[in-house]
Amino acid sequence: MPKNKLSITPPDKKKTLEAFFRYYELSSLLFDQKQSEIYNVTDIPKANKFYKPAKDIAKQLQINWKTMTHEESNRIMLALLEDSFNLIREIEDSKAITLQTKIIIEK
Repeated sequence: MPKNKLSITPPDKKKTLEAFFRYYELSSLLFDQKQSEIYNVTDIPKANKFYKPAKDIAKQLQINWKTMTHEESNRIMLALLEDSFNLIREIEDSKAITLQTKIIIEK
């Protein structure tokens, strides 16, 4: 379906998709070893859109960004994922979400 023919109804579905892809992008950043080597949250590049939210969470949790342990880093990563996931649920008001995906295998 061409992009200009795509209709998303009701309008909050567009917000849901944006939130879902944000969650997916964050998951990919943290877990896709081909894309990046994020062992600790401090490995997120400063230019990345998830860097500032990660620092904000560290501050909220009273975790020192420069001296945090790996366990503290994992706690921040989970909090980032939780925030992204909960954004989807807030938009959908806890309704069930059905996503249809198509997997294409490149040769």
